[in-house]
Amino acid sequence: MALSGKDYRKLLGIIEVIYSVPDRAAMFRAVCGELQKLVAFPSAALFALDPGNGHFLLQDSFTYNVPASDLLPFCTYYAALQPLVLAGLPQRDDVCSARITDVISPSRHSKTEYCMDFLAPRNVFYELCVNLKTSGIGFHRARSDRDFTSRDKKVIDILAPHLAKALRNIDFIAKGFFAGSHMKSRLALLPLSARQREVAFLAAMGLSNREIARRLYISEQTAKDHLCDIFERLKVRRRSELTAKILGLAPA
Repeated sequence: MALSGKDYRKLLGIIEVIYSVPDRAAMFRAVCGELQKLVAFPSAALFALDPGNGHFLLQDSFTYNVPASDLLPFCTYYAALQPLVLAGLPQRDDVCSARITDVISPSRHSKTEYCMDFLAPRNVFYELCVNLKTSGIGFHRARSDRDFTSRDKKVIDILAPHLAKALRNIDFIAKGFFAGSHMKSRLALLPLSARQREVAFLAAMGLSNREIARRLYISEQTAKDHLCDIFERLKVRRRSELTAKILGLAPA
């Protein structure tokens, strides 16, 4: 089933959320809340991945409508039994999504230890998972529901590269990879005015237009106008690209 114009408008709204929330857990949960308007799923989980081996990490992993206590048994034992993990999805270099039923039939899946001992007690059977290089997201459905469709997968595939970029930028900033002073020194090399550098710095740190306006004692419209001028001067289209431009990061 093709996506409609209304679907694409909703996707644009979700993409705006992805780039406007500068916190890993808050962004994930906000995106899930909006995404449920396009794809039905009762629960989901965001996992951090070890870039070296693709293993799931408990730290920086979060849940949506799932008890946080479920993260520990998954990361420490059941993740290794997940059919998509066995098929090598976390080790893929590209941003991609897949359903459990893409690699195993529902009848075989129902007899696996992973399904019987981990999913079934949680009323989950179907999963649509997306590999975001340094993170992974699993969307869940009960056995009484139908499996995720090709349309659902198309929606997730459109959002996946944006999620990958935003999460990477959030992680870099949260871990202090670039100190504020270093970012400001890099901003000094760009063809921006002093005020534009201030706006660009705050935008790269994840502040919204309203928050930038309050911080700099200007109107929200003025902050927006400055940001539009910055985008034009630096030849970027969105905040994630602005952050990458300032920090000298290669595109995801």
